[in-house]
Amino acid sequence: MVLRIKELKEDIIVTAFVKPSSRRDAIKISDELCVETREPPSRNRANLGVIKLLSKAVGVPGSSVFIIRGSADKVKEIYIRGLGSAEFERRLENFLRNRPEYVE
Repeated sequence: MVLRIKELKEDIIVTAFVKPSSRRDAIKISDELCVETREPPSRNRANLGVIKLLSKAVGVPGSSVFIIRGSADKVKEIYIRGLGSAEFERRLENFLRNRPEYVE
């Protein structure tokens, strides 16, 4: 898996491409992390949808996931507290393997 991840002490910042107003919630990994959400971009709803989906995918509370850059853009930097990059990748791969409804 090739993801753009900055590792801090016990946290990470991951770069993700976000597609709001999608047909369904999904996570794709090709040459980058792509998060699709059914939520529209208005009133911060797409950002909240991304936070909810990523927190569910990697098993951390929503309060541990923050969009720190790009809140009004499609490319976002997302801060995740309490996970290293290897653990993030392992949990994400595990989630996508066991939850095919989130894979496109």
